[in-house]
Amino acid sequence: MPNLETFLEPCNFCFVLLAGVLEWGGGLGGKKMSDVAVLEVNTDQDTADQAGALFSGFGLTLSDAINVFLHQAVRYQGFPFEIVSRVPNQQTLAAMAEARNLTADPGARSFRSMADLRADLLSDDDDD
Repeated sequence: MPNLETFLEPCNFCFVLLAGVLEWGGGLGGKKMSDVAVLEVNTDQDTADQAGALFSGFGLTLSDAINVFLHQAVRYQGFPFEIVSRVPNQQTLAAMAEARNLTADPGARSFRSMADLRADLLSDDDDD
């Protein structure tokens, strides 16, 4: 019978793993092989290498890490982490562009302190 660890090793951008039944640190958790679901996960080699190195630092294989993820997803009934976009929306992009333009404009008004800014905002003068 082939070695289980060899069976779980990466092969051409995919990983074959025992999903949803391994306990932390590996093993079948008392389950029989007939109770084990086999999944194939496709990813690029660079991601696989980086993730493998990351998780090995925690003493986990990629199979272990994916099983932790699956168990947590079932426990939380969704992704066990927040999924966010790192790309700013149009309003934020416009504000960033405006800030860059203001900092590059030597004629733009500036203030030495928050007190000066506050005084200017509260003044009745309409310099604009």
